[in-house]
Amino acid sequence: LKHQIGQPPCSRRRPAPLRPLPSLVMMARLSKRAEPGRQPAPDREEASPLLEGGSVDGHVDDGTSEFSAVNEDLTNEQVEIMKASTMYNMVEPLEDGTKKLLFLSNVQCRQIAGNPSAMRKMFDVLEMGQPQLVINLLESHGMREELASADPEFFEEFNLSIFATNKHDNPPFLSREEEEAAQSRIDLFMTEVLVPLAVQTRAVVLANALPQACYLSASFTRAVSAQKAKWGGRMPFTVLSMTDTGWILYANPDLGAYWRDVRRVSKAWRQHDAVLSRMMYNERKRSLDIDRNAVTLIVNDRLDVAKQKFNATPFALLMTELVRTLATSLPSIALRTCGTLMNSMDEKVACCLESSLDMALSGTPVVFLDLRKRQFPDLTMERAELIEQAKEKFSQWCEELKTTRGCCEAFDCCTIAFFHEVLFGDGNFGTVVPVQQTQKSTVPLHEAIRRLQMEEGEATNSSIQPASVEQVADAADWIADRLFKDAWDMLSPPNKEKGVSCQALYAERKYAFATRVRTLLGSSNVFAANLWYLQPTQRLINRIVRLDRLPISNRLEGLLLVRSAWCDYDVAMMLADHYKRISKGLFTLQLVLSWLSVVVSNFASWAKVGDDRPSLDWAKAIDGRPLLGWAASNVERLEDSVFVLSVLITVIISFDSIFNAKLRWRHLRASACKLESIIWQYRTRVGAFNASEPHASDSAAEMVLVHVVNEWRDELMTAAHLKSTNFEKQHPESVYKHFQQSGMPADGQDDFHSPAQPHRYIELRVHPTMAFYRTRIPQYTWAGHVLKSCILFLGVVASILARYKFTSQVAVVMAASTAFTSWMEFSDTISKVDRYSSAVVSLKKLLSWWDSLSEVEKASRENISHLIESSESIIAEERVSWTSTTQRAGAQAAQRKREGKAEAEGSRKANGREAGKEDNPV
Repeated sequence: LKHQIGQPPCSRRRPAPLRPLPSLVMMARLSKRAEPGRQPAPDREEASPLLEGGSVDGHVDDGTSEFSAVNEDLTNEQVEIMKASTMYNMVEPLEDGTKKLLFLSNVQCRQIAGNPSAMRKMFDVLEMGQPQLVINLLESHGMREELASADPEFFEEFNLSIFATNKHDNPPFLSREEEEAAQSRIDLFMTEVLVPLAVQTRAVVLANALPQACYLSASFTRAVSAQKAKWGGRMPFTVLSMTDTGWILYANPDLGAYWRDVRRVSKAWRQHDAVLSRMMYNERKRSLDIDRNAVTLIVNDRLDVAKQKFNATPFALLMTELVRTLATSLPSIALRTCGTLMNSMDEKVACCLESSLDMALSGTPVVFLDLRKRQFPDLTMERAELIEQAKEKFSQWCEELKTTRGCCEAFDCCTIAFFHEVLFGDGNFGTVVPVQQTQKSTVPLHEAIRRLQMEEGEATNSSIQPASVEQVADAADWIADRLFKDAWDMLSPPNKEKGVSCQALYAERKYAFATRVRTLLGSSNVFAANLWYLQPTQRLINRIVRLDRLPISNRLEGLLLVRSAWCDYDVAMMLADHYKRISKGLFTLQLVLSWLSVVVSNFASWAKVGDDRPSLDWAKAIDGRPLLGWAASNVERLEDSVFVLSVLITVIISFDSIFNAKLRWRHLRASACKLESIIWQYRTRVGAFNASEPHASDSAAEMVLVHVVNEWRDELMTAAHLKSTNFEKQHPESVYKHFQQSGMPADGQDDFHSPAQPHRYIELRVHPTMAFYRTRIPQYTWAGHVLKSCILFLGVVASILARYKFTSQVAVVMAASTAFTSWMEFSDTISKVDRYSSAVVSLKKLLSWWDSLSEVEKASRENISHLIESSESIIAEERVSWTSTTQRAGAQAAQRKREGKAEAEGSRKANGREAGKEDNPV
């Protein structure tokens, strides 16, 4: 410690603050592990002091950072796991708190990757906020900063492997002016397109922390740094600058490098410093450094402490899980340009095309950005001619690079972008081909099933047919052959002597490259743009971030299940209409017969009373009243009619109980609407049908659909008592209304099977439902007013009749009023208006919320799920309220039926007793 304090002023190390001396036990342990006879390297700043328990840049280590201590390995690992699980003191402030660092060991990477709770806590401590988009800037290699970061011998050695197409300090441009122009296009793209998009969506941007290793990330952080002042103290989005190559920074001998400043203030990093310094002691020098413009750093050093070697797997697992977690609920996009490293199939790291392929296969749109000014061929030619002409122009470009600059085409990402446009576009980046066909020619359900069963492909609307699978494979193989042939031609004579031929030297790497290019070009999640056409590129990016994760079409298994579900729906609605007519007919007949029973009973009673009056008075009473005269002369017939009406009412009530029409009608309609909601959720892939888990099967949604539909069938048969009906009989073709067997929908009409994006769901589901409610609201409002007016009018008439002692007529009028009241309760018009109005208001509020979102926010899975699930919940709530009201009304109606039946039976018995009295005066 005295030696540290007494260093001369010319030393680079600052005086260390006085701290408690390490314990004698720790000093003894360190002295036992010290390497005998090892001399500190004169050009390595902190190598020897830390190995001997010293300091890093003047900071005294307390001894706990020595990871080779056998007795402390388990404790250190447990502490790291606990800190990773809780994120306690994991984030370290940099530059007075304006920046932050999260240094992760391999153990912590594995812990966070395997623990969703730890992942969420990491997001919280990094203060990511509420992002609406994930922008992944994939490693883009090959610019001059990287090619000049190592000596010529480095590239001479690795020209035989991963840097097959790269040359020291010689990027693949014909001139410095062309190189600077390409860099300017990237910077302009960042300033005009990507940074505004990140601001608009409060995005999470995943970047590389080493600017030399990814020009795309370096350009983005520069653009952010230039605009930081206008955002005040806090950026409106999050940039995570990440790297797992913290170990390679030790090969940078520059004592003023930024990574040394970061390491100096990081306690977590300093704990690995001694081992890293020792392991990188003889490493070839490379001038790689941490990005000074980075705001949030996540650094891993790949160090496996126990085995004292580097392991890239834990950080790769963390990155995979991080991207998957974010992409599960947020729309995401990945961008790449320049070149990648030529890894073999076994070498899966972020710097090769494998990372792009993983993104595309997991459903994330990947955009390859071309930096070249391309001369576009004649747009009137066929696809095969277009491909051949593109190959010819590309070969000319490669030859010009070889002869002019002595290098080969190393920008494979630009090459992929160019050939993607040639294979699937019109060969001109200035024209934006739609990302997805918004509405193809409508195909009915039965025709879609027939096409898939016959393995017929759908025709495209483009004037130039897209490339076939064979053309894509041929183009990928041709690109690989061309690039590796040029790489062989550019090898130095000593390197050529190490390989017999191009095929023998690069066979594995060429095969891996061709396979990856072939898969990428054939993926529907891969797109291409050219930075020399900024506006079309911006439109393409904006369209991509609005894409949802829906498949373009459903699988054959899904179509068959949807057809079966629509068949059940149509049968259920047909039977619901049938039982609805029966229920309403029986109830109407019951009301009419009940009223007639009261009328006839009163006439009979009035006529019987007339027999007891004097003949002269009775004759005067019925004079000029033929109806009363007929009643007086047909008293016995009237009494028989009362009996017959009572019997008919009893029979109708019995038939209603046998048919159970009202219960079946309501349950069938409610169940059919529930099944329709299930189909819509499947078509929009929300709720249980949102298969967002990793490694989910392609048929996961179909497996859920068959389970849910079968459960619906069991519930329908049980709740509506349909096992004794003809629900499952062979119905005529006219019953099926959703093109299951025949028919053709009109243009723009729903085909009842295609996956539905949010705007199509609103157009085909929400708007028609609101129109249905709005159509019914005035009808039921008018019907309710009419019924109430009739009841009020009959009440007034009954009061007037009672005032003038027309007792029999009062009973008839009140019976009619009771019939109107019963019908109003049966039809439930008032509750319907209330339910429909509430549903319309709720749907309007939901659509207003949706309209307030930006286009990128509308692509969020959470927002899409909220829109669709809330809409279905509102519709289901109306249906459930209707069913509940029906059940209450049904119980009340049953009670009234029992009372009416008892009343009719009592009236019939009373009439019988009166008739008995007349026959037997005693």
